[in-house]
Formats: sequence, structure tokens, C-alpha cells
Amino acid sequence: NKIFFDLGFSSFHIEKSGRGFSFLRLEEPLDMRYSLNSNLTAADVLNHYDEEELAKLFWLYGEEPFAKRLAKKIVEVRKEKKFTYVKDLVEVIERTIPKGKKHKATRVFQALRIAVNDELNILKRTLHNIPYFLAPRGRIIVLTYHSLEDRIVKNFIKSTNTIIPLTKKAVKPSLEEIRDNPRARSAKLRVGERRELI
Repeated sequence: NKIFFDLGFSSFHIEKSGRGFSFLRLEEPLDMRYSLNSNLTAADVLNHYDEEELAKLFWLYGEEPFAKRLAKKIVEVRKEKKFTYVKDLVEVIERTIPKGKKHKATRVFQALRIAVNDELNILKRTLHNIPYFLAPRGRIIVLTYHSLEDRIVKNFIKSTNTIIPLTKKAVKPSLEEIRDNPRARSAKLRVGERRELI
């Protein structure tokens, strides 16, 4: 048997959900919940986390080099105005983070989305249970889209005694594939196989 995980979030969430997943949709609310049954929103995080919590979140989940500077600015700004819409956050990011190779907001929006949906902890719990569902010689295939996810998958496959890694290094998309689908540029694929029972 095989278990396949595609950890990318769908184009629907960017284009049609109206929940503020994209920093380009300035008029959408700062929500970022995959499920509306969850309580925590991105606006809640920005309006209520203290400066240290915000800095830690941006650094751990977004690997944002200017995490501390941004956290400080957010706390200053929210004294005058609450964060409600995407444009509220993008305006602060534009004034605080220097221009780089990526859009200034990329890492920050990733960090907020991960925090709101508890993505990394859910991934860890799910992987922990995988050996119970795979038959001997069954395979787990995981497609990740950023380094935080890939690190968790890599460490899981390496550290568990029940899974043999079949990919020594992550498989990356070809240049041709990236040309056809630019969103695939950050994708990494890893495969592991369940050991046979002795």
C-alpha cells in the first residue's frame, strides 16, 4: 500500500476563499483559517500576541530575518489601529522589511498561516502514526513546499526504525516543470518504505 501527502494548500485558498491567504488581496480580512470551525485568526494573532511571541512566530515559522523589527512595529501600530484587513499588515511590512529576492510579505504570511492552522504540529502527529497504517514494504510519499515541512519529513524518515528512506536527497522539480508550473519551484519529494516484519 501507499500513502501520499501533498502538503501544498490549494489555489482555491489563494483565489476564492476570501480569507486573506494572499498578500496581493489587500481588501480581504486577515483570517487565514482553513476551517471556519477554528477560533484563532491571523487578526487575533497580530492584535493580541505580545512582541516576543510575534517575533518568535515570524522567525520559527517564516524564517524572517527581520522578525524582531517587524514584531516591534506591529505592536506600535496596533495601539492606534487594529489589524483587520490584509492591507493593514502589508502596509507595515512595506515600511519595515527591506526589499529582497522574495516579496517582503512572503515569509510573514507563511508564518501566520502555519500558526493559525497549527500546520507543523499536525504534520508531526500525522507522521508519528504512519507506521501503524503502512503494510510491510508499503511506501510513504510526501511532497513539501517549504524547508520547515521538509525538515520534519526528513527527520521522521531518518529517525524512525520502521521506515527505510528511499530518497537520500529530496527530489526537486526540473527546470522544464518549473517553467510549466512556477508554483512547483519550491516543491521537494521524499519517499520512505515500511520495513518488512521479522
